[in-house]
Amino acid sequence: VPDELRREHVPATKPYATADVLCDLLEIAARCLKRGGRLAYLLPATNDLTPEDVPRHPALTLVACEPQQLSTKYARWLVVMVKGRDWSARDWTPAVRAGVRRGADAPFAALKE
Repeated sequence: VPDELRREHVPATKPYATADVLCDLLEIAARCLKRGGRLAYLLPATNDLTPEDVPRHPALTLVACEPQQLSTKYARWLVVMVKGRDWSARDWTPAVRAGVRRGADAPFAALKE
């Protein structure tokens, strides 16, 4: 956007599925964090989420998954992961991304009910 138009510019927006956001977050963290670096984020889900339900990236290890109960049905989960090894292109094949995306959809599926 040219400087003279920037002040009035409104960026275009388009839908960005939550599972895709989570996949991208994990991939960027796996690429950019130093080994031993941590990623912490809040994951909205239902109270019955388990640590096994949290989407994973092959280069990141889950170290904490704790709920903050918001109601009898909903919670936000503090998820903390640590980068355990260097990123590799083999870690993020289309098949791996599809598996992570399916896992990322799980916490949100119950929210839609």
